[in-house]
Amino acid sequence: ATDDLDLPRQAIRLFAGSLMSTGLTQSRFPSRDEQVIPAFALWFVTMLEDYLNETSDAVVNLANALEDYAQIQEKIGTFRVLTTDSVWHGMTYAADLDEVRAAIAAMHRDGSYPARFWER
Repeated sequence: ATDDLDLPRQAIRLFAGSLMSTGLTQSRFPSRDEQVIPAFALWFVTMLEDYLNETSDAVVNLANALEDYAQIQEKIGTFRVLTTDSVWHGMTYAADLDEVRAAIAAMHRDGSYPARFWER
């Protein structure tokens, strides 16, 4: 752990700078090519919340970013994060594929995850 806030400040500035009118943030910014990964917008919101909760730093000007999100929330509505005791089986590397397939197959067998999730 460190008390150096330069890295989180820079990340917040870049996320805020990449904010688009849709409420999404660009996944690489600045860049000539626009690329969007929708979940990054949620990470930005949680990053802001964590930063504000964990620091007393007032150096970062977050007012504009927060104001933009308030306006976007009016357009798209609100969301809530559901909690669960379930384990997330995610893939980071191609080598993870067999393990993830096996975990999902086991959940299909025990009924904890429907075989046709989209028809649920």
